[in-house]
Amino acid sequence: MAAVHQQNVTVWRVTGTAPRLNFKQMRKINVQVIPQGCLWNPVCDVLCLLSRQQCSFYFRHTQNRGSFAFPSLEKEKISCGCWSQDGRRLVLGVGAALLIYTWADVDSNISDFVPAAWCIPGALGSITALSSASSSTFVCASDQPLERLCKKKDVDAFLLPADLKETCDSLSIKDSLLHLQQNPKADMQDTAMLHVLKLPPDMRDPLVVAKVAIANMLSPDLLCFQSESQCVVVGSNTQSQFQIFALLDNHLVPAGHMSLAKDEKPKGMCNLPAALASNAVGVLVLVGTAKPTDATFPSSSSLAHFTLSLTVLPY
Repeated sequence: MAAVHQQNVTVWRVTGTAPRLNFKQMRKINVQVIPQGCLWNPVCDVLCLLSRQQCSFYFRHTQNRGSFAFPSLEKEKISCGCWSQDGRRLVLGVGAALLIYTWADVDSNISDFVPAAWCIPGALGSITALSSASSSTFVCASDQPLERLCKKKDVDAFLLPADLKETCDSLSIKDSLLHLQQNPKADMQDTAMLHVLKLPPDMRDPLVVAKVAIANMLSPDLLCFQSESQCVVVGSNTQSQFQIFALLDNHLVPAGHMSLAKDEKPKGMCNLPAALASNAVGVLVLVGTAKPTDATFPSSSSLAHFTLSLTVLPY
C-alpha cells in the first residue's frame, strides 16, 4: 500500500485479514505527487509516481530496491495518468497531449519501452483525468479552456450594476463581485469533454471511439470506468455532484448523476474492491468535509482543511 503525504510517499506491507490488519513501512520516497498521481501497476509490483514535471517508478520494495525515471519535463506539466488494465501501457496527460509508453515486459526491463505522443482532435482544453477501460481503451476528460469560458460577442458576460462605481465604497467585495448575474446574451460555453480512445497495437494514432460534452463541470479531474456496467463516472474535487455516462455501441450516453452533501467534496474516486463490487453498483469515494472558516472568500481546494472519510456511493 502507498500513502501520499505532503512532502513524500510511504510504501507499506499489509498482512492479515480485516479488521485485524498489520502494517509495516517498507520505504519512504521523497516525491511530492500531484492529486491522483499515485499509480500502482495492476499486474506487477511497480509503483508510478507523478509530480508536476517528473514521472518516476519504484519497485522491489523489500530487498534490492529499484527506481527509474523519465527525463524531467522542462515546460509542460503532468496533470494525470493511468496504466492499461494489462499493465503494459502507461498514458500521461501533459497539457492537451497524451504521452503513451508501451512495454513488452515492464516488470523485467522497465527501461525498455516505446514512446508516442498524440493530441486529441477536438479537445480544446487540457487533459485533466484518465481511466483505463481495457488493455487498449482509455477514457479521457479535458477541461473547459479558460479563454473560452466567457467568449464575448459585443456583450459582457455578467450584468454589472449601473451604480457600481458610485456604490463601491459602501458595497463589500463579496456583495459586488460574487453575486453578479450572468448576462443571458453572453455566449457562455460548456466545452469540458469526455473521450473514449482506442490505442492500435501498431502504435499508430489512437482512434476516438466516442465523445460527449460534460455540462456544468469546468474541470473534470475525477474519472472512473466500470467494466461491469460499462459506465463512466466523472466528477470534480470542487463540486459535490458526479455525472454518469453509459458506453453503448461506441456512444457515450448521459445516464444520471449522484451527489454528496453540499459541504462535502470528493478528493478521490476508484472502483469498488472485488469483494464489494459483486453486491453493489457504485464507486468508492474519498470524501472531504470542509471545516468551518471565517474567511470572506471560499478557500481553494488545495488549501482548505477537510475531515476525510471513505464512503460507497451507489448509482
